[in-house]
Amino acid sequence: MNIAKYIDKYDTFSKKIVYVFNLGDGGIGDYTKFFLHTLDLCIKYSIRLYVLKSDMILHKFLKLKYEKMYTVESSNIYPQDISTLQSDILYSVTPYMFYNQDINLIVPLSSMFYFTDDILKNIPNCINNHKLNESDQPRGLEVKDNISIHLRLGDSFLETDPDYVLCKTDTRKYNESDLFKFIENNTDKNIMFFCDNITFKLKVKSKYDFIKITTCPIGHTSLSNTTEQQVLDGVTEFYLLAHSDAIYYASNSGFSLMASKFNDIPYIKI
Repeated sequence: MNIAKYIDKYDTFSKKIVYVFNLGDGGIGDYTKFFLHTLDLCIKYSIRLYVLKSDMILHKFLKLKYEKMYTVESSNIYPQDISTLQSDILYSVTPYMFYNQDINLIVPLSSMFYFTDDILKNIPNCINNHKLNESDQPRGLEVKDNISIHLRLGDSFLETDPDYVLCKTDTRKYNESDLFKFIENNTDKNIMFFCDNITFKLKVKSKYDFIKITTCPIGHTSLSNTTEQQVLDGVTEFYLLAHSDAIYYASNSGFSLMASKFNDIPYIKI
């Protein structure tokens, strides 16, 4: 069953699951990744999937295309096996249930989510004179001129009050020499560089002035001290990554991975 058939039959499904994602459960990458995994299971077993609508700021800027999939009702009943749900019980699932499972990302993110107009209006606040792709359609495997580089240093490098950081030991492995060599070998490209640490981003910009960077201070959407403006800026970066011709990643990150899944653009390790 594809996504179109699933949505068409959605209201006829008697089994129900609520996807619960609260502040502190992860960032944009985790939110979208585990949603798509849950959706894949619900499509497979003909289950009506809901998303718990909360006051989490992320919901204001990255929304489901199908309003009927939001709910304000959840339960404390968690399924042992999603394939054997009972029709008269409302079940809830959280990202933590899937940490040790193989994650399926079959459904394109753009088939389920859209960016609100706030994101488009915020782009000039983050960066000026950056050429965006005019189409949201998948671009196959051909790498064109508008490429993005993403480096995730990890939560331990977040430039915020450390008392609010949930995973203080989180660091990501990367090779700085390989990163710099890649930039130097692609001076003919229109490059935008993204990083979760502003100091490092400015370091790269000072070394390679021709690259473009975002200038807005961005906070991790999972932290309780992250402001609404910082969430807006973070989703705007996610949008910019998603509308590149290709994303090159210097370290593992769900943020850049899920940005590539929005329009199924190439996602390539440096």
